[in-house]
Amino acid sequence: MRPQPPLRTTAPSIRRPVPDETSALVALGEATGIFEPGETDELLRRTLELAHAGELAPGHQVRVLADSTGGRPLGWVFFGPRDANTSAWELFWIGVDPLHHGKGVGSELLRFVEAEASAAGAEALFIETSSSHRLERARRFYLRHGYTLDGVQPDEFGPGDDKLTFRRALTPVERARAADLDVVGALLVAQLAEHGVSLDARRAQEALAGLIHEPARGAVLAARDGSATIGFAVLATTWTVEHGGLVAWLDELYVVPPRRGAGVGQALLTRALAEARALGCRAVELEVDHEHARAEHLYGRNGFEPLSRARWVRSLVGP
Repeated sequence: MRPQPPLRTTAPSIRRPVPDETSALVALGEATGIFEPGETDELLRRTLELAHAGELAPGHQVRVLADSTGGRPLGWVFFGPRDANTSAWELFWIGVDPLHHGKGVGSELLRFVEAEASAAGAEALFIETSSSHRLERARRFYLRHGYTLDGVQPDEFGPGDDKLTFRRALTPVERARAADLDVVGALLVAQLAEHGVSLDARRAQEALAGLIHEPARGAVLAARDGSATIGFAVLATTWTVEHGGLVAWLDELYVVPPRRGAGVGQALLTRALAEARALGCRAVELEVDHEHARAEHLYGRNGFEPLSRARWVRSLVGP
């Protein structure tokens, strides 16, 4: 049966910037009021120009959160590895159109950055900012999202203007290993039990072992908190006529109940999309229970579109 046309979604999209919107993004930065005269051209425009030329430092990224209807930028971020030690990432800049302050745009962008860093294996995200009055709102924003003050450099930006460094521990995501079969298998059993399905622990491990031992077929991903595994995802590839090539099927995505709502699912999904691209897949498909609004929102804001009530797809062709 041919799939139905995609149903309309209203989730905002996070994407790469395009050259034509450089002036609009610089103007957005100016409108935030946090820059001194002349700084926006030097810091923001230059960053965008380097991004379009492909000349940013390794791993550094610029992303825009665009309105779901007209595609107009509502905010943007610049982030990446802090240095050669990729276990620490840094948010260099985040800005939101003042007309959309308090509407969740900044939170959405921050969650995206945290997920990208986690999916790359980062264990902490750092943010450096000023102690000046004009950045008081930003400092409250970071504290509200779980960041703690990690260091103070007095008078770094001028007399009485200290440099403040905020830090938040992240949940790194990596491919599961053979040694993880017991734990991830137990999580699979727990996930199925939530849906009223019983599965023997040994059979759960057998179902996962093939993907762990044959990485070209897909991936089993594990989200870590220290030595504890707090979530997992299972990705398996298949060839389809519909997409004219390999497609990754996201079989499972599960986070232990105490850690839900903290960005772990987003980190797992971000890493799953990266793994699918690395495997040469043209799309990722999944099934989601239409009663799970939180899951539908997660997939919608990550570019998935519903083909039917339960089946969702995201194309990986293009940027």
